[in-house]
Amino acid sequence: MSGRLAWRLVGVLAALVLVCSVKPVLAGPAEQRGRATFLDRCALCHGEDADGHGPVGATLPLKPRNFRREPLQWGNSLRSVVDTVKHGRQGVMPSFQEVLSPSELADVAAYVWSIIPAEQKKKSAQAPKPQAAQARVFLIHQKNKLFTPTAVTARVGDTLVFVNEDEVEHEVHALDDTTSPPIQSQKPRQWDRVELTTAGTLRFGCAIHPAMRLEVKVEPAAGRPDGAIEVRQKGQQFSPAEVTVPVGRSITFVNDDDVAHSVFSKEGGFELPVQRPGERAPVTFDTPGTVEVRCAIHPGMKLKVKVK
Repeated sequence: MSGRLAWRLVGVLAALVLVCSVKPVLAGPAEQRGRATFLDRCALCHGEDADGHGPVGATLPLKPRNFRREPLQWGNSLRSVVDTVKHGRQGVMPSFQEVLSPSELADVAAYVWSIIPAEQKKKSAQAPKPQAAQARVFLIHQKNKLFTPTAVTARVGDTLVFVNEDEVEHEVHALDDTTSPPIQSQKPRQWDRVELTTAGTLRFGCAIHPAMRLEVKVEPAAGRPDGAIEVRQKGQQFSPAEVTVPVGRSITFVNDDDVAHSVFSKEGGFELPVQRPGERAPVTFDTPGTVEVRCAIHPGMKLKVKVK
């Protein structure tokens, strides 16, 4: 075999390897448009490759779905994907009905459906198992100098994620709570999260654009009609790291870690028995003031409790 022919064969093999390694071309215009919308609206949680590794997704209590490897949780049809994107699911997946047009909803659903492997589509036919109430996430879009949605009903323990989709900066703050630190100078494409720790009604605004208003009704935590707050221990940290609780109400400490914890507070005058993974323990706070809570096993764990 001549040297020139050998090099030609090498070139052909290299080209075949390159062709086989690239991602398949999307089926049609709807999927192509849907991918563009997905990158603009969904990649923050689900990742640019739809693998569940978006920057916001890494901070959420429930990991976003990896559409390239995991079956859908609700239904096994294109219609079910449209419904999920449009209406959301149990607060875990936010609704995009007020954010995307009907054609955009259809396109992004077509894209998601096109990248789900056939074997995973079959698995998704199984009905999801009932889940206990969990913390939810609400995306608050800032577009055209407006909040979308403009009203949210959430629970204690839920999280708001503010996403600046404008081309100008915003400054988000709670209008009725002067002690709440604002989200300073939120630049385009920047996102910030706010954990809801106290039942009541909160109003948010932008100091730069006064017409922007958001009302959040925060109900007591699910299953806790007394309004008690849950503080979770995960990754050897308290989550949230700061809470406000009315005098006489309680905090339930939940060990979501794979190691034991020992929660105590000198100011609060309590020390819980060692909590094994999965265990829960309530503590009632009867005295106004600021209390620091720690773990005797992991000194780096700190929680600030404001009792009012």
